[in-house]
Amino acid sequence: MDIPNSETNILNEAFGFLKQMELSMETGAYALGESVSVYMDVWNNQDKKNVSLLVTCYVFGSFSVDWNRIVLLLSETGKESFYFGFFNSKGQVFFPMVPSGSIHITPYNRFTSKLIITPADTGGDEPVDADFSLAAKGTQALNEPVDYPSVDERIHAVIIPADTHIEVMVYSEHRELEGTVVGFAFIDPDNSTIVEQGRITLLQDQTDSKYVKGSWKKRMETAIPLVFIFSDPEENILKDS
Repeated sequence: MDIPNSETNILNEAFGFLKQMELSMETGAYALGESVSVYMDVWNNQDKKNVSLLVTCYVFGSFSVDWNRIVLLLSETGKESFYFGFFNSKGQVFFPMVPSGSIHITPYNRFTSKLIITPADTGGDEPVDADFSLAAKGTQALNEPVDYPSVDERIHAVIIPADTHIEVMVYSEHRELEGTVVGFAFIDPDNSTIVEQGRITLLQDQTDSKYVKGSWKKRMETAIPLVFIFSDPEENILKDS
């Protein structure tokens, strides 16, 4: 996927801020960069046990940025539940109700199209072929592997449809990432629930020493559109399902 340098720089800077910013439940947070500023505004709800959170990425100049490439995961310290936030076209994501305790914000890379995974019904005992197609209106069917880069392009996630399962393969040319773990998930964006998730450890490729890579495969099917997300190796908070 060809992305203009200006957009790549903006997304990289915003992604970096979102990884490093510490959210105060009293004052929010703010970061100012060369091409983008990030605001985290909080205010108390009536029950005083939760807060509302608005995250805004403001781009300097008139550059167009595909904010769909980033999704935010909020996790409460000591708990395994997550809150998912999807940016709108203006670079904003709103969480109407977040626990007012200790919250960690983690940005994940997002495959921008929604996906449907529905094995074809062939009848009898014949092998079942996985029909892996795009749910977004006006896009083409996806029946071949798709290679999708992270925002900083250090790692790539490949979604591979197969006869009876789906495979996720992650690879990188940055061999210093050997031994690190990349988390990924297929999530239902309508109710922000995880349908399937996993972890992939990057190891030395035995056939090509230029790469570190790892893979995960499992039979899965769903009739609802899903969003695929994956982490930076240093920022994984998802677990094996």
